[in-house]
Amino acid sequence: FFATLLFRRGKNRVGLLGFLPQDIQLAVRRAAQKRCCVCGQSGATIMCCEENCDRWFHLPCAKEGACVTQYIPEYSSYCCEHCPEQDVQ
Repeated sequence: FFATLLFRRGKNRVGLLGFLPQDIQLAVRRAAQKRCCVCGQSGATIMCCEENCDRWFHLPCAKEGACVTQYIPEYSSYCCEHCPEQDVQ
């Protein structure tokens, strides 16, 4: 089943949910080189979107590390140092 999804072809549908196999492989190789700023383990796939910040983290570590991931268009993620704060009035 997975192989069928990965290589399905149709009207502009290629890869797994629109991601090409070579793009998935590139993301896996890149993540293997990134260390999580929260747990210190490799495989971090989320980077802080603040300019000039080189912190990466795992999604499960985000809460523990006070990182913020916004699930609204732009889909931004921030490390604990750069997370946005809401003004309370």
